[in-house]
Amino acid sequence: MNLASVKKMVAKGMILAVSAGALIAASSIPAAAQGFSLGVRIGQPYYAPRNYDYGRYDREARYERYQYARQVEIERQQEFERRQARLRHEEWEHEHRYDRSYGYR
Repeated sequence: MNLASVKKMVAKGMILAVSAGALIAASSIPAAAQGFSLGVRIGQPYYAPRNYDYGRYDREARYERYQYARQVEIERQQEFERRQARLRHEEWEHEHRYDRSYGYR
């Protein structure tokens, strides 16, 4: 390759780069410039409020699920205890039932 052909290739590359840059600059909208990017992301960037706690919702939801599960377990335990008390009472009644021929058992 001689120097003239290298210069021609560099000139062609520069012309392509300048025309691509001019095309991109002409096609962008100034008011919505935040929403335009080249192949990386399309859309507006998200700006979180200052001192925003990203995990707060997750912690609250986990706590609410824990509280609900705890309440369900407490109710289940109370129902079990009521059922056991009822069975004990029925068993006691059965043991102390009056039998006509033998009296009390």
